[in-house]
Amino acid sequence: MHRTSIPIVDIASNTVRDRPSNTPTFDVPADFDRTTTIAQLDGGAHLHYASVGKPVVRPAFPRPLSWRARGEECLVEEEGKKPGGNGPIRYLLSTIDRQQRAAPRLPNLRTPEGTSAPKRGSKSER
Repeated sequence: MHRTSIPIVDIASNTVRDRPSNTPTFDVPADFDRTTTIAQLDGGAHLHYASVGKPVVRPAFPRPLSWRARGEECLVEEEGKKPGGNGPIRYLLSTIDRQQRAAPRLPNLRTPEGTSAPKRGSKSER
């Protein structure tokens, strides 16, 4: 199976990282304290985070990173920090890369590379 990478921006450090498209993410809760920028997922699929100084625990419903839109904020699983056993997994407040990346140029499949197609009505078409 082919996995593509998607660039994300870690809001706390402002660093850009490429993450696999199947990386788990969560919607940012409306009451999420954005100064903390971190949430944790326990083994029972509950998201733990701070909300204006008080701890909150809510059921969590993950979505793959590939389902997110450019510029969208979400909580993204921290890279390489999966603990062994049933310990919590950290999620970082992130934004899907804001800059539009240029699409790769594909060769024109109608004509050989470097040549142009004859114009309608030209002598070479008759």
